[in-house]
Amino acid sequence: MDNYELELPNALKKMLKANIATGIGLFVFFSIFKGATIGHFSLALIFFLFGLLGFIWANSWRVYVTEETIKTRFIFKRSHLFLFNQIDRGEIGLQKELRLFSNGKKIMTIDPKVVNYSKFIKTLKIKNIPIEK
Repeated sequence: MDNYELELPNALKKMLKANIATGIGLFVFFSIFKGATIGHFSLALIFFLFGLLGFIWANSWRVYVTEETIKTRFIFKRSHLFLFNQIDRGEIGLQKELRLFSNGKKIMTIDPKVVNYSKFIKTLKIKNIPIEK
């Protein structure tokens, strides 16, 4: 088994970049337009900040999978390292999201749209971790 990482899809990152560009474009447009109010600039700022914060979050969200461990890296949480033998079970929800449990407590949720999702499911099956549907 090789090492790999789960990350958010590039389409999401491109959409967030488009939000940043839209915010900047609106700000420039409203700066030229003489009838613009503070509300117009607020709208441009909201587009820009939503895109910027989302882009930072999307680039910092990672799950590293090695032969024996899973390491999570999230923007507002500390990194956690889990051994595969610490994971009791997995559970697939209605929208195909994967929830992993350790000692009966949910430790993480993985969306099916992340890159390498199916490879991660196969890895869990190889490690004999039961996955309930």
